[in-house]
Amino acid sequence: MLKFGLRWSATSLLCLALAGCLATGAGGGAGASNVAAVETVPADARLTTGEGASFFSNSGWQSCMVAGGGTAVLCMALGEKPAKCLAGALAVCGVAMGANYYLEQRRSEHSSTTKRLNAMTDDVKADTERVAMRAETMRGVIGDDKKRMAALQKTIKANKVDTEAARTELAQIDKNLEIMRKELGVMKTKSTNYQEALAKEGADNKLKKADVAKMDGEIQKLNKQVAMLEKEIDSVYTQRSAITLG
Repeated sequence: MLKFGLRWSATSLLCLALAGCLATGAGGGAGASNVAAVETVPADARLTTGEGASFFSNSGWQSCMVAGGGTAVLCMALGEKPAKCLAGALAVCGVAMGANYYLEQRRSEHSSTTKRLNAMTDDVKADTERVAMRAETMRGVIGDDKKRMAALQKTIKANKVDTEAARTELAQIDKNLEIMRKELGVMKTKSTNYQEALAKEGADNKLKKADVAKMDGEIQKLNKQVAMLEKEIDSVYTQRSAITLG
């Protein structure tokens, strides 16, 4: 039964990823009416380059899911044991593949519940650091976009706005918002998966309460980072929503 379940899950995961069913976050920015411009104007390069961009991007996450799911399916097709195949797939994606898959990976590596919990706690800490670094990059973009919108609002109020130039500028801001909101969705999903993993593993009464509390504390730190970032992204969206062009 376990072998069948793992085989089905890996195959289903691959199909879902290929179908694009794992898209996260909101769709477009506030200026959805200017669709053509949003599609052609590039986002700020700070959001599309570097390690942080690939780690939290929606497309990068889906690619990871495809690679991980494909690894598991091919591995089992070649007659390997499901647990071994799942470990190989999870090595590609980690917690991004979901709490159950993540736990199977950790259980294949550590027979001790305490060691597993400690390894999971380290994973949460690593993701929190990644979120903090990515948030720092986003704050640079957010600050610049807010200044651009404030300046634009002044020109609109003074009736001196260059409409075409303004549309182009707003289109980039919309694109930046789209990327940031999607990445925020990936961060939230990671946090949820960690919480689910802790709930499943923490049910073992052999665990020390201090160890469970330690991982929970790290998850709360991750949630705090994500919540702070969400508040800043929302403030950009609010400011952007107040701008309309004739």
